Amino acid sequence: MGVRGARGRTKPGAYPRFWFGNDEKELCRYGNFRDWRRNKNAPCDDLYGYTSPAGHYEPNTFGLYDMAGNANQWTADCEHYSYDRAPADGSAWTTICSSDQHIVRGGSYLSDLRNLRAPYRGRVSNEDNQTGFRLARTLTP
Repeated sequence: MGVRGARGRTKPGAYPRFWFGNDEKELCRYGNFRDWRRNKNAPCDDLYGYTSPAGHYEPNTFGLYDMAGNANQWTADCEHYSYDRAPADGSAWTTICSSDQHIVRGGSYLSDLRNLRAPYRGRVSNEDNQTGFRLARTLTP
């Protein structure tokens, strides 16, 4: 899906802080994260202390739900310290890994505001209770 899918955009350029805009008080309409129940500095209450039901929050402009928070989205990319020598065709980067950890995106129910931004790349071991994966398929008429 990548960063553009998470942002709900198809063209490069300047984007707001979050895919829906810059107002962090709107986060509770769009995702499940470390809200005021766990972090008194958070801007709102997303109504769930742990994972929420899929599709509970508002979708992005592509109609994709849960692109911010709830569960980290595991990617096929293994950890790299930079983008040097990354595949130019957008394929998964599975060679010359820095460790046995994989990259996650999107944040989880334990994530703070920084980790909910589309460009954020976290890393996790292959065993993590806050991480899931997103299935996608092409629909033909």
